[in-house]
Amino acid sequence: MDNKTFVPFGIPAFGGEKENAGINFVYEVKNEEAKKIILQIRERNKEIYKKELIAPEGKPFAKKKYSWQWDGFDNNGILDTSKLVGKKLNFYITALSVSNKITHSCLDFELSYSKVNWVDIRIDRPNKIIQATVRINLRDGGAVGLDSELKAYVAARGMGSEEAALLEMVPSDIVKKYGRPTLKARTRSFEDLRDLALQGVERYWSRRATNWVGKNVKIGDDFYQVIVKAIPHKEGMVAPRIIFFTNKYNKKYNRSHNWFASRELYYKVGYIGEDKWEYFEDIDVIDKFKLIAAHEIGHKLLEDYGGMKYSYKHKGTSTLLQNPIENTPYPQKGEIDLMKYSDDEYYPSGYYQRNILSEEDLKGLLWLTKMNIIL
Repeated sequence: MDNKTFVPFGIPAFGGEKENAGINFVYEVKNEEAKKIILQIRERNKEIYKKELIAPEGKPFAKKKYSWQWDGFDNNGILDTSKLVGKKLNFYITALSVSNKITHSCLDFELSYSKVNWVDIRIDRPNKIIQATVRINLRDGGAVGLDSELKAYVAARGMGSEEAALLEMVPSDIVKKYGRPTLKARTRSFEDLRDLALQGVERYWSRRATNWVGKNVKIGDDFYQVIVKAIPHKEGMVAPRIIFFTNKYNKKYNRSHNWFASRELYYKVGYIGEDKWEYFEDIDVIDKFKLIAAHEIGHKLLEDYGGMKYSYKHKGTSTLLQNPIENTPYPQKGEIDLMKYSDDEYYPSGYYQRNILSEEDLKGLLWLTKMNIIL
């Protein structure tokens, strides 16, 4: 640890490395002993936090240096990083001497994010609620399977004729079997899909009282609900391009993924081929898309918190080639870790209700609000 950074609550780094839980200040009583000292944290002249120190009768504060730590909370027990980072702050000291002389001193400082700039948190200590606002840069990746956009998709990926041939249209006998025409236009716009993806992040990253499982995180001796709000932002977290996919056969190259070399999130509806061709309505795929979006976007969270290996190997449950490690079953009850893989063939009971970002990884999100102290 050093005195140049701090993390709300002192949440440790990945691997357990300790962090400062506040900002350490040193002040000095000079010239004359003091009977009262007022310590304030202010934004310019506006008070954020105040602490009054009153010496016992006959035992004034001696002439020497004192240390004090501010944990980032205001007078109402709220710590809001969006109201601290980038602001003109100061540590303001008022001392009343034993002869009733008043002196002031002031130390200016600023805070800046140390790790990422795409998340703010607001901690309500009295009510034990943490609100995390996550800014995410989801992008429009177009559509695949609609005649008008097929050539652009193939060209953008530099596919050869053999690969492009795999994108052939749905066989006529399959269309006849299901009695549904192939989709000729998108059923959902990019904005629709972006909003569904953000809803997925909010649903599966939040640990709140209304969840089936994963109702809170433990910080010290207290339990906090953590409610995540995800918003679109062009300067937010790096995130996948969303691709509308229909009338095509599933292959490895059109599997959703999010790593430094390629980031694509697929919304698959209408005729989709895998072991066999099937037809999917929007209502059939929305829940799955939300969960996949929360998982894929979560890879960037894990990468920034725990590193590439922790993220890309799904916390030790897959190879780098994205194959599940053998003997990694889903738990049959309790939480299912959103970011882990399983080699089970089928989803267990309550799969969507029990999927949740782990307590460790959500604390990692809070740790990413680590701040530099600029004096």
